[in-house]
Amino acid sequence: MSIRVRTLEELIEKLDSDAQWRKKEIADMRSYCQEKNNPDSLLRASFVLCCAHFEGSIRYSANAYIAYISSQGYTGRELRVEIPSIVIRKKKHHLFGQLSTNKVRVSVVSDIVSEYDALLDNRFYIKLNEEDLIPEIDEDDIPLPTEGNPAPDVLAEISKVLGLDYDDLFQLREPFINFELLKPRHSVAHGERRPITVDELDAAASFVVEIIDKFKDSIVDAAESNRHLRSRT
Repeated sequence: MSIRVRTLEELIEKLDSDAQWRKKEIADMRSYCQEKNNPDSLLRASFVLCCAHFEGSIRYSANAYIAYISSQGYTGRELRVEIPSIVIRKKKHHLFGQLSTNKVRVSVVSDIVSEYDALLDNRFYIKLNEEDLIPEIDEDDIPLPTEGNPAPDVLAEISKVLGLDYDDLFQLREPFINFELLKPRHSVAHGERRPITVDELDAAASFVVEIIDKFKDSIVDAAESNRHLRSRT
């Protein structure tokens, strides 16, 4: 599947639609799990599904915003430096796993600088392939990844790239994300016999629904206020 967003109205519509089906599925799941005599396996599976919506919502919303920016015809020079840097990261991702700076050749770094300099005067776009005329993002090869279920450091990176307020969105929620959401999720998803209580599921579901709306609203606010554009100083 792919993400194509041409206008602000279309961005809002797609984000609302994505949030709506996720919240409905979470509500249905909570309803089933409130019934008596449900097997432990249903609670465990529902908890993992809830975490999947946590990642999926952030993943979709963030990349829909990138798709919207890509459709607006901006040059790299008009955008905040983090936005065209997405293209560089995608092309040169193999460099950034190196543990030693001695293994990264200066000639390669100069190529990156030259590519970035060229991006400044060219239109910023992300397409499925070079033959496409309309910017479109492949959901199987997204420009802004969540790296699995996103931990706070990944959320901070996404927030920085998109110009969102990480402190408002996630900072005070870091302990819950780490210990009440991701830690139990990893235990269950990796095959440990870790029970999930109804209260744990309820807390996780409430948190994820809140984040779905809060993150979506932050994306819309950023798009409406053109926060993706480079500030003029």
